Amino acid sequence: MRTLRTKRILAILLGLAPLLLLAVSPAPVPQDALIKIYAPASGSMVKSPLHVLASVSPGAGGKVSLRVVSETGRTVAQKEWAFTTVGGNRITIDQSFPFSVDGVAEAARLVIFTRDAEGRLIALSSEDILLLGIGKTKLNEAGDLLEPFQIFQPLPEENIHHGVIQIRGSVRPMKDALLIIEVVGPDGTAISGIQLVEDFQAAREFMPLSMDLQFQVQKKTSARLTLRFIDPETKENLAVFSQVVILYP
Repeated sequence: MRTLRTKRILAILLGLAPLLLLAVSPAPVPQDALIKIYAPASGSMVKSPLHVLASVSPGAGGKVSLRVVSETGRTVAQKEWAFTTVGGNRITIDQSFPFSVDGVAEAARLVIFTRDAEGRLIALSSEDILLLGIGKTKLNEAGDLLEPFQIFQPLPEENIHHGVIQIRGSVRPMKDALLIIEVVGPDGTAISGIQLVEDFQAAREFMPLSMDLQFQVQKKTSARLTLRFIDPETKENLAVFSQVVILYP
């Protein structure tokens, strides 16, 4: 018996026998953000012009939108591109925007986002920066630029029945934020009840997410499962991720 056990161990070590560990699913690999803002990263101090460097998976029609809004609500810069892409490839944004500020400095938020053919948000990323009237540009280094919403279940375009979406994954807010989860129909209205998850504090590590979201449809519906981190004070979007799911009654 001992000899057989020894031979079995040797066979495993030599790759001659199957390992039960092979049946265990590997941990999901965190995915890159759909919108990666390399510069300016949050906390950067920027003298005109504002130079933006980003990598983006474009939305419908190859469109990508950018907006910079000051703390007073003033639009500092705004731009929409329509890129020609092949096979959903990423594009690079590398452009400068002249600006002016009243006084020495002004806080602002840089937002880049994409929409689908129905006008629903696909993805959004933002960075909080300081616009300088005087002084020199000082850029902070960007983080790892992973997608802050890592959703393992449901899969994109998964067929879902019986009025419940089981959501499993992990999230990581880069700023203090509220998490909102909803299902958005083709006309832009919410199919599900909006789920407001408790406040999240800025974190370096991903935190597990597990919840069931109820919905109700009368026929087969292509919807967007949408997760949003919003600013607790202004209720503005800080980060958005969405994916298509196919809902059935």
